[in-house]
Amino acid sequence: MAAMPSTSAAPGPLSGLRVIDCSTVLAGPYCTMVLGDLGADIIKVEPPEGDATRRWGPPWVGSVEDGTRTAAYYLAVNRNKRSVTIDLAKPEGQALVRRLAAQSDVVVENYKVGQLARYGLDHASLAAVKANLARLQEVQGYRLVKAPFDGVITLRNVDVGALVSTGSTLLYRIAQVGTLRTYVNVPQVSVNSVHVGQAATFSRIEFRDEMFAV
Repeated sequence: MAAMPSTSAAPGPLSGLRVIDCSTVLAGPYCTMVLGDLGADIIKVEPPEGDATRRWGPPWVGSVEDGTRTAAYYLAVNRNKRSVTIDLAKPEGQALVRRLAAQSDVVVENYKVGQLARYGLDHASLAAVKANLARLQEVQGYRLVKAPFDGVITLRNVDVGALVSTGSTLLYRIAQVGTLRTYVNVPQVSVNSVHVGQAATFSRIEFRDEMFAV
């Protein structure tokens, strides 16, 4: 099990807490890095070839000659962790994760929904190993998660000028931006005049203060 660079000078408030980090890219690794900064013992589970972000360079740290070359991106969100490579597709790998879960307090992961269930490593399966094991799942799909907050997402087969809803009280105006059709949050639209989920076509769109007016 390889150790990541550590910045901890003394035991933190989360000392004694063990976290299995089965996440990759940014949000999950950043979350567990912060837990590690606070003193938790983080065990990062990587595939046999290593986490993909290890190869997300340049910039690089280390060299090819001595086998230490690693992307700075990876190192920036994975300090204060120990790392182990496990093939989750193999029964012995799955058994190893269950052994780790039995000795841990938290599991953080961002696999596609249902993928860990195929390996027998979903929350229900791991809870059978340790009942009070906490699980944090990062929701995948940046565009799907991000859009309700910033109001912008690519749409197809929707008329420019249409007023649409995302299923809540937020309504959006469809606009043409270059070759893309996007929707932009229009909070000043009254939801009383348009049913949630209903699309209504308007003859013109006005651009005002980075939002589309009624």
